[in-house]
Amino acid sequence: MAISANIFKPGTTEANAVSPIIWSPEIIKTIYEQAVFPQLGKIDTRQLGVPGRQYNYTLDSAIETGILTPGVATPVQSLSFSNESVVFYSYGGAVQIDEQQMAQELTSVLDSVNSGAYNSAIVNRDDVISTELYNTTATGVYVNGKASGTIVAADVLDTKTIVKLDTEMMQTQAGGCKAIVIHPKQAYSLRTDANFIDYSKNPVTAGTILRTGEIGSVGYQGVAVFVSNQITSATENSITVYKAIALGRNNPFVFMPKKNMQFYVEKETERERAYTFSWNEIFGTKILVNDSVVVVTSATGY
Repeated sequence: MAISANIFKPGTTEANAVSPIIWSPEIIKTIYEQAVFPQLGKIDTRQLGVPGRQYNYTLDSAIETGILTPGVATPVQSLSFSNESVVFYSYGGAVQIDEQQMAQELTSVLDSVNSGAYNSAIVNRDDVISTELYNTTATGVYVNGKASGTIVAADVLDTKTIVKLDTEMMQTQAGGCKAIVIHPKQAYSLRTDANFIDYSKNPVTAGTILRTGEIGSVGYQGVAVFVSNQITSATENSITVYKAIALGRNNPFVFMPKKNMQFYVEKETERERAYTFSWNEIFGTKILVNDSVVVVTSATGY
Protein backbone atom coordinates (compact mmCIF):
# COMPACT_ATOMS: atom_id res chain seq x y z
CA MET A 1 0.00 0.00 0.00
CA ALA A 2 1.40 3.45 -0.93
CA ILE A 3 2.15 6.22 1.58
CA SER A 4 -0.74 8.66 1.66
CA ALA A 5 -0.17 12.36 1.10
CA ASN A 6 -2.22 12.91 4.26
CA ILE A 7 0.16 10.96 6.51
CA PHE A 8 0.56 12.52 9.95
CA LYS A 9 4.32 12.90 10.25
CA PRO A 10 6.79 14.70 12.49
CA GLY A 11 8.02 18.17 11.64
CA THR A 12 4.69 19.60 10.54
CA THR A 13 2.89 22.39 12.35
CA GLU A 14 0.12 19.98 13.33
CA ALA A 15 2.56 17.35 14.64
CA ASN A 16 4.52 19.93 16.63
CA ALA A 17 1.29 20.93 18.39
CA VAL A 18 0.98 17.48 19.97
CA SER A 19 4.70 16.65 20.27
CA PRO A 20 5.94 18.89 23.07
CA ILE A 21 9.54 19.83 23.75
CA ILE A 22 10.44 18.50 27.19
CA TRP A 23 12.84 20.54 29.32
CA SER A 24 15.00 19.00 32.01
CA PRO A 25 13.87 20.14 35.47
CA GLU A 26 17.52 20.54 36.43
CA ILE A 27 19.99 22.99 34.93
CA ILE A 28 23.39 21.56 34.08
CA LYS A 29 26.18 23.50 35.77
CA THR A 30 28.60 24.93 33.21
CA ILE A 31 31.05 26.13 35.84
CA TYR A 32 32.39 23.42 38.07
CA GLU A 33 35.68 24.35 39.64
CA GLN A 34 37.48 23.41 42.82
CA ALA A 35 39.81 25.67 44.79
CA VAL A 36 43.36 24.39 44.48
CA PHE A 37 45.58 27.19 45.76
CA PRO A 38 44.25 28.23 49.22
CA GLN A 39 45.04 24.83 50.77
CA LEU A 40 48.67 25.07 49.64
CA GLY A 41 49.45 28.24 51.57
CA LYS A 42 48.90 29.53 55.07
CA ILE A 43 45.18 30.05 55.76
CA ASP A 44 45.03 32.70 58.46
CA THR A 45 41.56 33.52 59.85
CA ARG A 46 42.66 36.01 62.50
CA GLN A 47 41.21 38.93 60.53
CA LEU A 48 37.87 37.26 59.86
CA GLY A 49 35.12 39.55 61.11
CA VAL A 50 37.42 41.88 63.07
CA PRO A 51 38.47 45.50 62.40
CA GLY A 52 41.52 46.29 60.26
CA ARG A 53 42.11 47.37 56.68
CA GLN A 54 45.58 45.79 56.40
CA TYR A 55 47.51 43.04 58.14
CA ASN A 56 51.31 43.03 58.34
CA TYR A 57 53.51 39.96 58.72
CA THR A 58 56.93 40.62 60.24
CA LEU A 59 59.81 38.62 58.77
CA ASP A 60 63.16 38.34 60.50
CA SER A 61 66.61 38.05 58.98
CA ALA A 62 69.18 35.36 59.60
CA ILE A 63 71.46 35.60 62.63
CA GLU A 64 74.57 33.50 63.15
CA THR A 65 76.25 31.49 65.85
CA GLY A 66 80.02 31.08 65.66
CA ILE A 67 83.12 30.11 67.59
CA LEU A 68 84.13 32.42 70.42
CA THR A 69 87.72 33.43 71.13
CA PRO A 70 88.92 33.38 74.75
CA GLY A 71 89.64 36.87 76.00
CA VAL A 72 87.57 38.46 73.26
CA ALA A 73 84.04 39.76 73.82
CA THR A 74 81.27 38.02 71.96
CA PRO A 75 80.81 39.95 68.70
CA VAL A 76 77.51 41.74 68.33
CA GLN A 77 75.61 41.34 65.08
CA SER A 78 72.83 43.53 63.81
CA LEU A 79 69.17 42.61 63.84
CA SER A 80 66.89 43.52 60.96
CA PHE A 81 63.28 42.86 60.12
CA SER A 82 61.02 43.32 57.12
CA ASN A 83 57.32 42.98 56.57
CA GLU A 84 54.77 41.81 54.01
CA SER A 85 51.38 43.53 53.96
CA VAL A 86 48.09 41.80 53.26
CA VAL A 87 45.53 44.21 51.79
CA PHE A 88 41.87 43.22 51.66
CA TYR A 89 39.61 43.50 48.62
CA SER A 90 35.93 42.76 48.03
CA TYR A 91 34.87 40.31 45.34
CA GLY A 92 31.33 39.50 44.21
CA GLY A 93 28.64 39.71 41.56
CA ALA A 94 24.90 40.03 41.00
CA VAL A 95 22.08 38.97 38.68
CA GLN A 96 18.55 40.35 38.40
CA ILE A 97 15.36 38.49 37.46
CA ASP A 98 11.99 39.96 36.55
CA GLU A 99 9.18 39.04 38.96
CA GLN A 100 6.98 37.57 36.23
CA GLN A 101 9.88 35.54 34.88
CA MET A 102 10.45 34.09 38.34
CA ALA A 103 6.81 33.00 38.50
CA GLN A 104 6.97 31.11 35.23
CA GLU A 105 10.50 29.73 35.02
CA LEU A 106 11.98 26.43 36.13
CA THR A 107 12.38 26.06 39.88
CA SER A 108 16.02 25.09 39.39
CA VAL A 109 16.99 28.58 38.16
CA LEU A 110 17.61 29.88 41.67
CA ASP A 111 19.67 26.80 42.50
CA SER A 112 21.67 27.45 39.35
CA VAL A 113 22.30 31.06 40.38
CA ASN A 114 23.45 29.97 43.83
CA SER A 115 25.72 27.26 42.45
CA GLY A 116 27.10 29.56 39.78
CA ALA A 117 27.89 32.26 42.33
CA TYR A 118 29.71 29.83 44.59
CA ASN A 119 31.73 28.25 41.80
CA SER A 120 32.63 31.59 40.25
CA ALA A 121 33.91 32.68 43.68
CA ILE A 122 36.12 29.60 43.79
CA VAL A 123 37.52 30.42 40.35
CA ASN A 124 38.15 33.98 41.49
CA ARG A 125 40.05 32.91 44.61
CA ASP A 126 42.43 30.74 42.63
CA ASP A 127 42.80 33.48 40.01
CA VAL A 128 43.65 36.14 42.62
CA ILE A 129 46.12 33.87 44.44
CA SER A 130 47.86 32.66 41.26
CA THR A 131 48.16 36.26 40.01
CA GLU A 132 49.93 37.17 43.26
CA LEU A 133 52.22 34.13 43.04
CA TYR A 134 53.35 35.09 39.53
CA ASN A 135 54.79 38.26 41.13
CA THR A 136 57.49 36.24 42.91
CA THR A 137 61.00 37.64 42.80
CA ALA A 138 62.58 34.18 42.90
CA THR A 139 64.46 33.14 39.77
CA GLY A 140 62.28 31.03 37.49
CA VAL A 141 63.25 27.62 36.15
CA TYR A 142 63.07 26.32 32.57
CA VAL A 143 62.96 22.62 31.73
CA ASN A 144 66.33 21.21 30.61
CA GLY A 145 68.08 24.42 31.59
CA LYS A 146 66.62 26.30 28.65
CA ALA A 147 65.59 29.95 28.50
CA SER A 148 62.82 31.96 26.90
CA GLY A 149 64.70 32.24 23.62
CA THR A 150 65.91 28.62 23.45
CA ILE A 151 63.04 26.47 24.74
CA VAL A 152 61.67 24.02 22.14
CA ALA A 153 58.69 21.68 21.84
CA ALA A 154 60.70 18.74 23.23
CA ASP A 155 61.26 20.54 26.55
CA VAL A 156 58.25 19.05 28.33
CA LEU A 157 57.75 18.78 32.08
CA ASP A 158 59.18 15.60 33.61
CA THR A 159 59.91 14.21 37.06
CA LYS A 160 63.64 14.86 36.73
CA THR A 161 62.97 18.60 36.45
CA ILE A 162 60.83 18.56 39.59
CA VAL A 163 63.36 16.52 41.61
CA LYS A 164 66.11 18.93 40.54
CA LEU A 165 63.92 21.87 41.52
CA ASP A 166 63.27 20.30 44.93
CA THR A 167 67.02 19.93 45.43
CA GLU A 168 67.63 23.57 44.52
CA MET A 169 64.83 24.83 46.77
CA MET A 170 66.34 22.88 49.68
CA GLN A 171 69.32 25.22 49.42
CA THR A 172 67.20 28.36 49.90
CA GLN A 173 64.77 29.69 52.49
CA ALA A 174 62.09 27.55 50.82
CA GLY A 175 63.36 24.43 52.57
CA GLY A 176 62.46 22.27 49.57
CA CYS A 177 59.47 21.94 47.26
CA LYS A 178 56.27 20.64 48.85
CA ALA A 179 53.95 20.98 45.84
CA ILE A 180 53.77 22.07 42.25
CA VAL A 181 50.63 23.29 40.47
CA ILE A 182 50.67 22.53 36.76
CA HIS A 183 48.46 23.07 33.72
CA PRO A 184 46.43 20.09 32.44
CA LYS A 185 48.58 20.02 29.30
CA GLN A 186 51.72 19.79 31.40
CA ALA A 187 50.10 16.92 33.29
CA TYR A 188 49.94 14.86 30.09
CA SER A 189 53.72 14.47 29.76
CA LEU A 190 54.19 14.08 33.51
CA ARG A 191 51.64 11.29 33.87
CA THR A 192 53.40 9.26 31.18
CA ASP A 193 56.69 9.54 33.09
CA ALA A 194 57.65 6.24 34.72
CA ASN A 195 58.70 7.97 37.94
CA PHE A 196 55.37 9.70 38.44
CA ILE A 197 53.03 8.12 40.99
CA ASP A 198 49.45 8.46 39.74
CA TYR A 199 47.29 8.32 42.87
CA SER A 200 44.31 6.99 40.93
CA LYS A 201 46.30 3.93 39.77
CA ASN A 202 48.42 3.25 42.82
CA PRO A 203 46.79 0.42 44.84
CA VAL A 204 47.79 2.14 48.08
CA THR A 205 46.19 5.49 47.25
CA ALA A 206 43.41 4.57 44.82
CA GLY A 207 40.02 5.37 46.31
CA THR A 208 41.40 7.57 49.06
CA ILE A 209 40.33 11.17 49.53
CA LEU A 210 43.04 13.49 48.28
CA ARG A 211 43.40 17.22 48.51
CA THR A 212 41.43 19.14 45.89
CA GLY A 213 43.14 19.06 42.49
CA GLU A 214 45.84 16.60 43.60
CA ILE A 215 46.67 13.94 41.03
CA GLY A 216 49.85 12.33 42.33
CA SER A 217 53.44 12.82 43.39
CA VAL A 218 56.92 12.72 41.94
CA GLY A 219 58.41 9.35 42.86
CA TYR A 220 58.94 9.21 46.58
CA GLN A 221 60.40 12.71 46.81
CA GLY A 222 57.35 14.05 48.66
CA VAL A 223 56.45 16.64 46.01
CA ALA A 224 52.68 16.65 45.54
CA VAL A 225 51.33 17.47 42.07
CA PHE A 226 48.16 19.51 41.53
CA VAL A 227 46.37 20.55 38.35
CA SER A 228 44.71 23.93 37.79
CA ASN A 229 43.40 25.84 34.79
CA GLN A 230 44.68 29.04 36.42
CA ILE A 231 48.20 28.20 35.26
CA THR A 232 48.99 30.63 32.46
CA SER A 233 50.47 30.09 29.02
CA ALA A 234 52.72 32.24 26.87
CA THR A 235 54.40 32.20 23.48
CA GLU A 236 58.18 31.91 23.68
CA ASN A 237 60.57 31.01 20.90
CA SER A 238 57.52 30.52 18.61
CA ILE A 239 55.94 27.77 20.76
CA THR A 240 53.30 27.69 23.51
CA VAL A 241 54.74 27.27 26.98
CA TYR A 242 53.04 26.87 30.37
CA LYS A 243 54.05 28.47 33.66
CA ALA A 244 53.69 25.99 36.52
CA ILE A 245 54.00 27.28 40.09
CA ALA A 246 56.21 25.41 42.57
CA LEU A 247 55.62 26.07 46.27
CA GLY A 248 58.19 25.61 49.01
CA ARG A 249 57.78 24.23 52.51
CA ASN A 250 58.41 27.56 54.22
CA ASN A 251 55.34 29.85 54.09
CA PRO A 252 54.98 30.48 50.36
CA PHE A 253 51.92 32.70 50.75
CA VAL A 254 49.00 33.54 53.01
CA PHE A 255 45.28 33.46 52.22
CA MET A 256 43.46 35.66 54.73
CA PRO A 257 39.64 35.84 54.69
CA LYS A 258 38.10 39.03 56.05
CA LYS A 259 34.43 38.27 55.38
CA ASN A 260 33.07 34.88 54.42
CA MET A 261 31.06 34.43 51.24
CA GLN A 262 27.48 35.65 51.71
CA PHE A 263 24.46 35.47 49.42
CA TYR A 264 21.71 38.14 49.36
CA VAL A 265 18.22 38.35 47.85
CA GLU A 266 16.61 41.79 47.52
CA LYS A 267 13.28 42.77 46.04
CA GLU A 268 13.41 46.07 44.21
CA THR A 269 10.45 48.46 44.50
CA GLU A 270 6.97 47.04 43.95
CA ARG A 271 6.66 49.11 40.79
CA GLU A 272 9.93 47.73 39.35
CA ARG A 273 8.86 44.11 39.98
CA ALA A 274 12.34 42.63 40.04
CA TYR A 275 14.57 40.61 42.36
CA THR A 276 18.33 41.10 42.64
CA PHE A 277 20.55 38.22 43.76
CA SER A 278 24.04 39.24 44.86
CA TRP A 279 27.02 37.67 46.60
CA ASN A 280 30.33 38.90 47.95
CA GLU A 281 33.31 38.08 50.12
CA ILE A 282 36.42 39.92 51.31
CA PHE A 283 39.91 38.45 51.49
CA GLY A 284 43.57 39.22 50.96
CA THR A 285 46.56 37.19 49.79
CA LYS A 286 50.29 37.83 49.74
CA ILE A 287 53.57 36.04 49.10
CA LEU A 288 55.43 35.67 52.40
CA VAL A 289 58.71 34.00 51.38
CA ASN A 290 59.66 34.61 47.76
CA ASP A 291 62.13 31.70 47.71
CA SER A 292 59.10 29.45 48.29
CA VAL A 293 57.40 30.49 45.04
CA VAL A 294 59.16 29.46 41.82
CA VAL A 295 57.71 29.57 38.30
CA VAL A 296 58.56 26.51 36.19
CA THR A 297 58.28 26.87 32.41
CA SER A 298 57.89 23.96 30.01
CA ALA A 299 56.53 23.18 26.55
CA THR A 300 53.00 21.81 26.33
CA GLY A 301 53.82 18.10 26.14
CA TYR A 302 50.35 17.45 24.72
